[in-house]
Amino acid sequence: MKKANLTFVVLLFLISSMLLPEAIAQRVNPYLQLVSQKADENAIINSDYKITGEYPSFPIEYYTRGSNGQIVPFRNNYHDYATNGNSLSMIYVIGDTIFIAVNYVDSLEANNANGGTTSRVLYNFSTDAGMTWQSTDGYEMTSADKSRWADLYSISQGGLTTVVTGGRLFQGSIRKGGVSIEAFLGLGSGTPYFIDGTGLSGNSDAFIHKFDNDNLAVLYSPNSTDSMNFIHFNSSSLTFGSPVNLFNNSSLSNTVSSYSIGASQTGGHATVAYVFINEPANGGDNWRSVRVQTTTDYGATWSAIKKYAYTNGENNVIDGDSCQPYWHEDIAYKPGTQTPYVVYSTYPYVWDGSATTIAQEENKGWKVVIQSPDLNNEQPVVVADWRNIEVLGNVSLYNQLTNPFQVNSTFTSHPSVGFSNDGSVIYVAFSVIQTDTCTVGINNRYYHFYDVYLAASTDGGTTWAVDNVTNTADLDEMYPVVAEFGNTNDHCHLTYHSTAVSGSQNFGPSGENPQSPTAVVHQIYNKVQRPVSVNNISSEIPEKFDLKQNFPNPFNPETKIRFDITKTSNVSLKVYDSMGREIATLINNQTVPVGTNEVTFNASNLSSGVYFYTLSSGDFKMTKKMLLVLSQTISYFKRI
Repeated sequence: MKKANLTFVVLLFLISSMLLPEAIAQRVNPYLQLVSQKADENAIINSDYKITGEYPSFPIEYYTRGSNGQIVPFRNNYHDYATNGNSLSMIYVIGDTIFIAVNYVDSLEANNANGGTTSRVLYNFSTDAGMTWQSTDGYEMTSADKSRWADLYSISQGGLTTVVTGGRLFQGSIRKGGVSIEAFLGLGSGTPYFIDGTGLSGNSDAFIHKFDNDNLAVLYSPNSTDSMNFIHFNSSSLTFGSPVNLFNNSSLSNTVSSYSIGASQTGGHATVAYVFINEPANGGDNWRSVRVQTTTDYGATWSAIKKYAYTNGENNVIDGDSCQPYWHEDIAYKPGTQTPYVVYSTYPYVWDGSATTIAQEENKGWKVVIQSPDLNNEQPVVVADWRNIEVLGNVSLYNQLTNPFQVNSTFTSHPSVGFSNDGSVIYVAFSVIQTDTCTVGINNRYYHFYDVYLAASTDGGTTWAVDNVTNTADLDEMYPVVAEFGNTNDHCHLTYHSTAVSGSQNFGPSGENPQSPTAVVHQIYNKVQRPVSVNNISSEIPEKFDLKQNFPNPFNPETKIRFDITKTSNVSLKVYDSMGREIATLINNQTVPVGTNEVTFNASNLSSGVYFYTLSSGDFKMTKKMLLVLSQTISYFKRI
């Protein structure tokens, strides 16, 4: 029996010796060559783009750059400004059913979505985990004259599953707040229900969340005033309750605000968060903060205001760095609890707003932050900043960020938060500015591209692993939304914008004109692997980049892989089978600190055999092999 087992192991090593690491790398290269070829084609397309204004559809294997994302089919969309502040609920997952929503506008009205007539909220859905989609161009979410700001959830009406959305609903040219409900999926003509008293002046956007199937929590700012109101909507009786005023501030000189609402699925518990973007100009009690309030009785009464990241006229310090909140925020409740988690972005307290006079130390003020009553005594915890994002931590890269960037964005922008179904993993998605700039512009205005990042915590939000999900050099990926529900411990569901031209077609940089050139905007669905925590064993600077042999080896089913890097760098660590097929990404272009680092690889879902792992960082690449021998394989030979 021992001889049979030993023969099996020796045979596997003999087979592996014929497949050298270099050969494995070559077997992977054909796909990389495809990407390279398409990148060359894109250079031609960009050249033609300046003349024709047309944007051809790329093959999906190029467009998603090797990720498992896909373009969700919608009519050709030119709405590249997905939200006017908060991170909208543009994805909802129930088992294998996935709902995706978009803000649509046609090419002629790309720079005037409010003033035109084509602005619509569209949705599409898949019943087979994203393998196929029910429509080739999407369904209109409402029969209102126009709509914007997709904020979508699924409910049941008369025993049928359908969808409801909030956002901005139009009656003629009047922008009103309300909700819209489809009678049944695929109808494409939801019925709008407007909030009384809205639409008298300015914007009256209404954002929603489910308490349960029959009750919706609605947060809105009536008539673009300096107020925050809550109202309850019953989706069975199709009626609104009485509005509850949460906050008034008549001293604000600019009443533009960003606001979000989240709700627990149990007990009528909800939380709101809102930010007025002009507050630093007012002084006194009005210095900028993320105001947070909570209800435990379906919105009848509310707690006193808590102020997250409150500056009080002085430098607000988070994790040793001066910063202040911007107007991107999102809220999610841990499943099965009444505990809310609020995420928001910050920018440098001393930043002067000029993209050409960035001071070196200001790189530390751009952050994604999370706060919760159950985390760190409700004090802020940093999800991502200069410590784990290379473009912020590497000063030479940071100083290249001198071009305009998308209006109402920050360098770490639009965070969205969700949980695994069992609540053990918190996921936060956000977009990060990149040094790459678009080669297409107007009047020498070439915007910076953005990439989508994903962070995950397995210890309640105390520590975080961060990955660059998209990592593209010539596509602009922004406005990521992670599903609040339906995620697992290993993967989460994500949707985001992707387009070939950076900047906004609706606005110029920082309110300037002209806008960026018009280009098609794709909505991407991606089931993303959870980022893996990298353990920094030693911060001592090693002599060279190096990949160590895994240990133990052979292993069953876990092994540890260590590597040395001489400087803080973006690193990838991938595992391939004996045919050269990628079967696991342990580190995906993740910023890793200098020194000796370690990750754990669990192969319990794989078959026994020889596998190869490749470490890459910049020009460095090294591959080693390892042997997986599962217990069931050993048991089989023991029976011989």
